[in-house]
Amino acid sequence: CSEATEEHSATFYYKIYPQSNDVYFSFIGNFKPDSVLWDLGDNSFKRGEEISHLYEFGSYKVIMKAFYENQIYDCLERIFVGNTVKISGTVFASGQLIDKGYVLAVSYYKSEYSTWDVCEIDDGYFEMPEILRGKYLFYAIPDIEIDTVYFPKYISTYTDGAYNWENSQFVEIDEPNQTLKIDLIKNSTFYYGKNEIIISATKELIQHYDIVNVLLYDKDYIPLNSQPLKSQQKRKFRFLPDGEYIIKPEIPGYNSNDYFVNLFGAQSQNILLYLGNN
Repeated sequence: CSEATEEHSATFYYKIYPQSNDVYFSFIGNFKPDSVLWDLGDNSFKRGEEISHLYEFGSYKVIMKAFYENQIYDCLERIFVGNTVKISGTVFASGQLIDKGYVLAVSYYKSEYSTWDVCEIDDGYFEMPEILRGKYLFYAIPDIEIDTVYFPKYISTYTDGAYNWENSQFVEIDEPNQTLKIDLIKNSTFYYGKNEIIISATKELIQHYDIVNVLLYDKDYIPLNSQPLKSQQKRKFRFLPDGEYIIKPEIPGYNSNDYFVNLFGAQSQNILLYLGNN
């Protein structure tokens, strides 16, 4: 949880009652807050140091904000409500397990997309111990940031080999201990230049989506590279030749904006990604 000081810190406790899908929440801190506001992740909001809320089956991002002496202390946790199973899988690049990255599980329920879980890839393997039965898009995002020219480059990929969610197919999760295999798309087209694009995202965008994967396209929408953004970090697409490029956040279920960039003469351009129209 964030926004702590040397004197004050805040988090929260929760307990799920599976018989009813009722969830109890309680503020925990070393101070008495003036008020506590809960964003319960399903378009519901409540106030109080202790509350309870009835959910439907699903994954929800709960944000608690504690107000005290003109300061805000916030904490975010993802909770899982319902009958869950465990899945695991592997992520490959040209037949080799990748070192690190992330896998997103995006559920499709009642015609809506929702990020169910985000887990790290560790030496090519990933595991999600709690996932509801249903339809999902699984999205593998390599985390590669090297300050040298290297090829091939590997693009973030869905389980069926697509690089954008509109063309990807759902995976049905209906049994415990299902395993998945994802082979990353390879871009072997060599390019080199002295330009770079520096990407970052607003706190609102990162907090809303957990992780934002960003694709770099050429002017014909051919994917060249990808970079993940977590928290308010900055990442770079480096060694780009002069030309036209498109930056596009790949967020499953969300029609994100395209950011058009023209580079020439050893330029460095900053692109800030945010919710809404650009």
